[in-house]
Amino acid sequence: MENLKALLLECQLLIKEEKWEEAISKLKSLSEEHFKNLTLEEAKECLNLLNFLIQQTEEKKLQMAQTMVNINRLKGSIF
Repeated sequence: MENLKALLLECQLLIKEEKWEEAISKLKSLSEEHFKNLTLEEAKECLNLLNFLIQQTEEKKLQMAQTMVNINRLKGSIF
């Protein structure tokens, strides 16, 4: 369980730092072994962490999209 939590928390940091490839690689390294012996409470905790990671990623995606819109507006007003 601690291994899994550490991996998910590391992914959280990588997402925060926008190190997408590393975060994807870490998530791909998750295997059945990580989940095999979890109790219901531990599984719920991990699910909450995964949901939080998804939420963070969605927020970053929206920020990047807004940045692109702003850049396009700026380009349009300059030219």
